[in-house]
Amino acid sequence: MAAEHVEETLMTELPQEGTATEEPSLSELKEMLVDIQITVSNILTENKRLSSEMSELKSTVTKQNTEITNLKTSLAKPEKKAEKEMTTLRNRLNDQQEVIYELYELQDRLEQYTRKNSLEIYGVPESAYESPEEVVMKIAEALEVPVQPNDIEIVHKLKRKVNKPIIVKFLSHKVKSKLYKSRAKLRNRSASNLFPTSTAAIHA
Repeated sequence: MAAEHVEETLMTELPQEGTATEEPSLSELKEMLVDIQITVSNILTENKRLSSEMSELKSTVTKQNTEITNLKTSLAKPEKKAEKEMTTLRNRLNDQQEVIYELYELQDRLEQYTRKNSLEIYGVPESAYESPEEVVMKIAEALEVPVQPNDIEIVHKLKRKVNKPIIVKFLSHKVKSKLYKSRAKLRNRSASNLFPTSTAAIHA
């Protein structure tokens, strides 16, 4: 009996096959439409909010990109300026080095030209003469080379602690050359012949 009661209940609760369902009423449809409109309105509002936030985000990103670009530009300017200054300094240094080389070369030429008319005389003690000119004139006389005081441009003792040599510069290279070529006559010759107070040998 219990099984038959359950079967009967199921048969009464389940709709029969082919039976039409009940259509919603007009008021129910209106309520559904209102719910749909509210949902769509909320979605549109949310979309507007998201769109506004997206626009603000894009504006912020654009502003940051502009700032980064400006920063890169501002950083690049000092680098370019420093590089330009370094190039200028290098060029100036190269120019100065060229000038220094030219001055060295000019100085060397000048020294060579100066030495061209100059002679150094060694071996005459300072106590043996009163002036360097006296040494030059006596050596010229011993070498039988005519030298006049006005043939000498300058003559002085070099700065040495012991046995200071004498350097003489002649106005004429010809006079200097004659003395230099005749220097062999002084070889092994005592300075006492020219300077009685000296016993050293003279070398020119």
